[in-house]
Amino acid sequence: MREEMEEVLKEMRDLEVALLTKTDALKLAETRLENRLYRAGVELCCDEPEKGLKEEVLQLRQTRKDLQDKIDCATATYNALEEQKVRIDKNLDDKCKGLMTDIRSLGMRIRLRTGEFGGSATSNDRYIQLTRMEEIPPS
Repeated sequence: MREEMEEVLKEMRDLEVALLTKTDALKLAETRLENRLYRAGVELCCDEPEKGLKEEVLQLRQTRKDLQDKIDCATATYNALEEQKVRIDKNLDDKCKGLMTDIRSLGMRIRLRTGEFGGSATSNDRYIQLTRMEEIPPS
């Protein structure tokens, strides 16, 4: 899971670099298009270079939108992986605590069986000692 998270982070970084590159290209195309509007001594006309610049601006905007969508999707994937990792870590911690409880209880059972808490070898002797009824009451 950690490898998947690292891959998603790397993909996000690559997409952000691509987005910055496209943003710079878009700014350049928009600036060139704007400069064409304020040319001295030239009437406003819609010639081939202007059409090409407008098409380039539209393509760059769409590319930026697509890249941003991919970044959002990768971010959502990373967040989901991170939440899943937190749940897995919590479950693992709970299972470790449960396992330690089982180990301690098994150790306690072994000590009770071997007679460490009183030296009684038979189960009747052990029950008598645990209930503190060494003497049988008269009936």
